[in-house]
Order: sequence, then structure tokens, then C-alpha cells
Amino acid sequence: MKITVAMDSFKGSLTALQACEAVRRGLSFGVQGEYFLIPMADGGEGTVACMAAACGGEVRTESVPDLFGREKVCDYALLRNSTVVVETAMAAGIADLKPEDRDVLRASTFGVGMQIRNALSRGCKRVIVGLGGSATTDGALGALQALGVDFYDERGGKIPLGAGGGSLSSVVRADVSHMVALNGVEILYACDVTNPLYGETGAAYVYGPQKGADEATVKLLDAGLRSFAQVLANCFGRDISLVPGAGAAGGLCGGLLAALGGSVRSGFDILAEAAGLEEKISSSDFVITGEGKTDGQTVFGKLPCRVGQTAKKYDVPVLLISGSVMESACDLYEHGITALFDTVPAPMSLDSVMAKAEKSLEFTAKNVGRLIGKLV
Repeated sequence: MKITVAMDSFKGSLTALQACEAVRRGLSFGVQGEYFLIPMADGGEGTVACMAAACGGEVRTESVPDLFGREKVCDYALLRNSTVVVETAMAAGIADLKPEDRDVLRASTFGVGMQIRNALSRGCKRVIVGLGGSATTDGALGALQALGVDFYDERGGKIPLGAGGGSLSSVVRADVSHMVALNGVEILYACDVTNPLYGETGAAYVYGPQKGADEATVKLLDAGLRSFAQVLANCFGRDISLVPGAGAAGGLCGGLLAALGGSVRSGFDILAEAAGLEEKISSSDFVITGEGKTDGQTVFGKLPCRVGQTAKKYDVPVLLISGSVMESACDLYEHGITALFDTVPAPMSLDSVMAKAEKSLEFTAKNVGRLIGKLV
């Protein structure tokens, strides 16, 4: 029997690889066979580790400023063909911030830009930027500063390095005379959202509130993204205001795309191709997928839904095991998911759920495996 285990991370509890391994340990009590473990990510948290695992690459570390200018050690992946993978969730991520520490007006993508700059200095030929899990809405202002672009206000004053989204409306001019050279390097942006840069479905309105923005701050950020997009268009000749996905990671995608060019692709597709996910699923007897919480939003292109859709093409059953499964997740039945399981055994606090996530996942997988073992 062949089993593909393609798990997303359980944010705050388990990496995607830890989740895959817990499922395999549990299933093996009832199901013996060949396991394909494919830790998955869609451009957000875990992208570096998952790409390295899929491609046999090497995970390395470097120190860059975090979203508030403090030194932080961040991972990046070095893959074959001189490809470097960085993820926004490392240097500008929201996962490590308490709600009271979120300050979207100050938070900057400067550290992400430094990681890209470092990759270019190492002579890479391709950079994959994982977008997702950010605490920023600066339109790539900080990242572009790290890449050598200088920005000025109407009085001719230079915008401070590492300025956050609160400075966007002050920018009236860009100077690229000190910008690092790409030298033919291909830039690929990995994300699974299609939000435009600004407007009611843009970066500020849709994602700003979860990053700590109140109604007034959302309006300020949206206006700033509008004006900043015009500054970038005047400087680089690329209008990214209506590009699908430009609003990803608080507009980081749009700002980098305007300045550096490149292409936007689904993070799921990039990793799935690298790992040979479809080939493995097509030859499997069944598939296991899951995430920390599965609800009605999962059906809108989130990772487990994409796994289900892939398996559906080959009529391979898919069992989803997540930390929490809401009734609204039943819509996934129409997208290749055969059955839904959650891992919480009894009422308990969120802290307890997260602390016991690995054991709970393994226990649920054990019971699923025992059932399968009796039926096949």
C-alpha cells in the first residue's frame, strides 16, 4: 500500500514536517506500506523548510533586521541551480507577535529586502520569495530601501530606513541610483492570494485589521498604498495597482514586482511541482492532509483543498486530519476530501490544545490507521 501524507503546519504547534511524521507514526499502527511524506506550505510560514525538503536543498541562517529593526536570525534555503528561497514570515512575520505588540504603522519589510540583497550578493540565479504570514503593510517600502532605493518626501527629506506603512503617504519620489543590480536574476513570488494592492479587497482593508489596524489606520494605509503605487509607477514604469496578488504580504508583492519585475505564482504549485506531489498522489492508495484549523475558508484555495482537488483527478480518497474542524468545512467534500477528522479529544484550553498537538495528531492518525487496516 502507498500512502501520501501532505500536511500543512499547525501554526504555533507543529511544523509541516513534524505533522507529517506524527501522522505516519499513528497510521503505521494499522497500515503498513510505502509512505510519501511531503511537508507542505503555500508561500507562508514553513516555505523555506518545505522547499529544502522537497528539493534536497540546504537550510542556512543569517541575521537581518526584523520588522521593528531588531536583529533576528532567519532561515533561507539554498537549492540546486543557484536558487535561494526566503520567506516573509521569517523577518516580517506575525506569528511571534502578541496581539498587543502588533504595530502595522511601524512594521517594515526591511529585513526581507536584506535577505533578497544577500541572495543577490551570493551570485544566485533565481530568488523565490514566499509571501504570507506578514505583520506588515508597507507596500515593500522597507524591502526596497534595503535594496538601495532611496525615497523622499515633498520637502526633499529622505524617508528613514526601515520606515513602516505609516510613512507611505509621505513618499513623493524615488531615487534608484544606489539600487542593487539584478544582473538577470529571476524573481518568483510565491503566494496563494489574489488581492489587489489597494481598495476594499486590497491589502489594508482585508488584512490590516488582523495586523492591529483599526478603521482609521486601515484608511490611512490604503491611501498610502495608492499614492506609493503611483510613485513606483513613475519611477519604474510598472503600474501594479490592479495586478492580482499585488496586495499579498501587505503589498510587499506589488512593490517588489514594480521595482524588480518577476512573476507571481501559486506557492502551492511551486512546492507541489518541486516535491512531485501529483505523481505521488496518482500512485497512492489514499492521501492524508490537514492543517491547524479547517473551516469554510479552506475551500477557497487553501492547501488541504488543493491537495483534495489534485487527488480527485485520480479518484484517490483523501482523509483530512486537522486540529480543529468546523461544520462549514463540509464544503470540502465537493473538492476531493473524503472524510474530516479533528484531533481535540476533550474540552480544553487553547494552550493545552497547542501543547498536546503532536500527541493528539498521532493518536487520531492511529485510530484512522487501525480502521483502514481492518477495511483493506
